[in-house]
Amino acid sequence: MNNQDKNNIEDLREEFRKEYYQTPKLSYEETDGTTRADINLIADWWLNKMKEQEVKVRERIIEELAELEHEQWIEWSKNISKTEGAISLERLGRWQKLWRPYAELTDEEKEQDRKWARKVIEIIKGRVEVIK
Repeated sequence: MNNQDKNNIEDLREEFRKEYYQTPKLSYEETDGTTRADINLIADWWLNKMKEQEVKVRERIIEELAELEHEQWIEWSKNISKTEGAISLERLGRWQKLWRPYAELTDEEKEQDRKWARKVIEIIKGRVEVIK
């Protein structure tokens, strides 16, 4: 877990404290001053926030991989354009328009790289233990 993820968890804890203490208490089956409804509320809130955090982390990883994919494609396409004589001027023109940083691409152009990033994640997903 990197520092950003640790900070995000601390932010979630603080957000929970603020939201939980502003929520009206539900009370039944008191146990040590905390009700089961309170415990369920806490658990539901925490699970929802953790799911949201997982989605944010996954999206960040997809973007990082997509940017890397774009950089790799630029290197590959530039190399091919120099070494292969059979590339049409039309294709070369399309490629050259995309020879710019990932951040400058349209969302539609970025989505092409995200598709490959998602494929990488699917391959890695079942093999995390092996990578460790």
